Amino acid sequence: MDKSNERGASLVGLLIVAVVAAIVGALTGFMVMKMLGTNKKKPEVPQISTVIKAVIVPEGKLKTYMLKGGREVIALDGLSFKVGSIAARTGIANHQDEINDAIQTLFLRKEVDELSTVAGLQLLKQQIKDLSNAIIGYTGDKAKYGVQQVYISIKSFASIE
Repeated sequence: MDKSNERGASLVGLLIVAVVAAIVGALTGFMVMKMLGTNKKKPEVPQISTVIKAVIVPEGKLKTYMLKGGREVIALDGLSFKVGSIAARTGIANHQDEINDAIQTLFLRKEVDELSTVAGLQLLKQQIKDLSNAIIGYTGDKAKYGVQQVYISIKSFASIE
């Protein structure tokens, strides 16, 4: 009986070792899956697009700029920017006089014919964007946080002769 007792004890011992190994393996697998996560994609949270606006010439408040030659002016009914950061809007507010002066100088190099075409207006917007970003320090890699878009509302052109 000693041999069958020994066999029974070793069989029970072997069974206990197998059960413990299975439990440890299951727990290890569970922990690894928890740490690594699953392949399921988390639902995407829709991005809320915030438009940050900076105003140079408020709508309804006409601002005139002299054009090349000094005989004609352009009257703007609005000039504003879409900017990429609150800091850029603050920079525009802090440097509004410098930006306005640069825009005035830019208009002094323009003729009515240039500003009366789509291409000429697009060029003007790009130049205003570039000079404004240069003044507030948003050039190179930082440009995406500066002025992104320029909006101009031209009321009229007038001769001052």
